[in-house]
Amino acid sequence: MHYLDASVIVAAVTDEPHRLAVRAWIREHASEMTISAWVLTEVSSALSIKVRDLKLSEADKLAATAQVNRMRADLFEHAVVDEAHFFVARELAELTHTGLRGGDALHVAIAADGDFTLVTLDRQMAKGARSVGLEVIHLPGKAQ
Repeated sequence: MHYLDASVIVAAVTDEPHRLAVRAWIREHASEMTISAWVLTEVSSALSIKVRDLKLSEADKLAATAQVNRMRADLFEHAVVDEAHFFVARELAELTHTGLRGGDALHVAIAADGDFTLVTLDRQMAKGARSVGLEVIHLPGKAQ
């Protein structure tokens, strides 16, 4: 099973450079994907930032949000986030060699707990997740 982080979802629903590759990967793995409420929070934040940075209109944000909601209902399993994930994320973030930021550490903790393969476009998160033994698929994309 694959745990998709927010970078993958945002790339799939906005005009990102690797949109087509990400969408193709999602179609190919349609029955094997999991997200969490944390992913949805980060996607909402990323879409709002794109609007503030004038990279996305409000109408496009609403359309992207509707796509996310359809994907959530039709494609994704849902990993439950609980307090224990936050404690593990804290421990991961304290490991300076991982380079994991707080939010990324939470994704890694959720993926590790579910024995999922982490799927991301974020090179730094991929590197940090691998450094603690998590299996990672790094889709084409720029480091975030």
